[in-house]
Amino acid sequence: MWRGVERGSALLGICAALAGCASLPQPKALAPVQTAPRFEINARLLASDGQRRLSSQLRWSHNERTRILMTTPLGQALASIESGAEGARLTTAEGHSYSADSLDALVRRGLGWSLPLQQLPWWINGRAAPGDFAAMSDRDGLQQDGWTVQFDGRDALGRPARLDVECTAEPCRGKGSGSLHLRVLIDQWTDSP
Repeated sequence: MWRGVERGSALLGICAALAGCASLPQPKALAPVQTAPRFEINARLLASDGQRRLSSQLRWSHNERTRILMTTPLGQALASIESGAEGARLTTAEGHSYSADSLDALVRRGLGWSLPLQQLPWWINGRAAPGDFAAMSDRDGLQQDGWTVQFDGRDALGRPARLDVECTAEPCRGKGSGSLHLRVLIDQWTDSP
């Protein structure tokens, strides 16, 4: 009889432990801050719009100036982007240069992709960008400016190791016919002064 009680107690303990784990709250997107985060990352970018795919390594420095170097997985330069108070400039591997007032407009014009580079500094840090956003209740993520952002694998500072970003709205789709999907896998963080 005591064996049955012991087994029942053990089973009850396991069920209670599992129920406790299942009820742990999921981390939510941190509220936006008005000052753009400063950082340096090495990351991988995967993008697809239904017709085209892009796979790139990123070296991104974001402080008073933004500098992004995009390379192939083998290290060949694809493009470099610089942005500051005077505007943004993209230079392709072929030597073509493009200028625009914003990073988003620049990348759309120079690469043909509609990437949310204005919002990504906040999203990379696990936060909503300034402006309206809606936190997702069923998973760690948010919806902002027509984009759905999911975060995965946060570190002790709340920064995600991976972002999955999707936009199905017409302005995001660029030249492709399908929705735009981005995945950013952050390999290394360096806090920028």
